[in-house]
Amino acid sequence: MLHAWLEPTNPDGEFAPENPALPFVAAGLDPPDSAAFADSHRGRFLRELGLALGETVGARPRLGTLVEFGGDSARFRRKAEPLRARLLALADTLRAAEGSRDHARYEAVAARSVDCWTELRGIYLDLAPSPVMRTLLVKWFEAVLLPGGHGLTH
Repeated sequence: MLHAWLEPTNPDGEFAPENPALPFVAAGLDPPDSAAFADSHRGRFLRELGLALGETVGARPRLGTLVEFGGDSARFRRKAEPLRARLLALADTLRAAEGSRDHARYEAVAARSVDCWTELRGIYLDLAPSPVMRTLLVKWFEAVLLPGGHGLTH
């Protein structure tokens, strides 16, 4: 099956497997332009922010649900839910900053969101049910942060 990303425009190309602009749109934010995603440093930051925003709309990392609903699911929820709640609040602040065109505030909140996501990422990795699953998650996280990365929500 082949699909094309028509709206929102995919910074990785019309036929790329995933669209890193989608978490921004799903969270009610304007997606960054393709040039920002193409910059190696800024693009990685924006993809991390996209992963953080994905958590606010129920999108989970590939294989993440196997960690979340695996054998240690109560511990995962106990550690992850406060971070998800913080990400939801930060997303509200991002929308407000964007709406008021307060670029400095947006950038500061985006950085806090990425920091929060980094902490949540650590929980996914720490509670992976096996070393193989942890390795697969690490590889996925690294791949998705590069242009043309693979799957944000599977």
